[in-house]
Amino acid sequence: MGQAGCVLFLLTALGCALGGVTRHLCTAGFTRLMGERFPWGTLFVNVLGSFLLGVILGAGISMEEGALSFARLHAFLGIGFCGGLTTFSTFSLQNLSLLSKRGKGALAVNILANVALCLLVAAAGYALSERWTA
Repeated sequence: MGQAGCVLFLLTALGCALGGVTRHLCTAGFTRLMGERFPWGTLFVNVLGSFLLGVILGAGISMEEGALSFARLHAFLGIGFCGGLTTFSTFSLQNLSLLSKRGKGALAVNILANVALCLLVAAAGYALSERWTA
């Protein structure tokens, strides 16, 4: 791995660490505020991460190579931070828990809310970043 590869590796690792800590703080905060009846924290970080990834990918289309190249931005924020922030494995486990504890209705609400909101904000983030970089 050359110097450029090492830089991307370190940026990804740092972003992932920061995203994971942010996820922990958000989910703990939502649980403290809203209780454990619905996984609001996971929904929030998945929506936030989807929006940020939309912004990052939209901005990358018009970025020029330089000190802050798209590859570095994508490694740190896209793969690293958003990867550490969002969580499909937790989403899956929480869905199983919702199904067994609260039934099919709560399960359907959680799945639909996560999928619909994440797609919507990813598209919104992408569109916003295209306007900012145009």
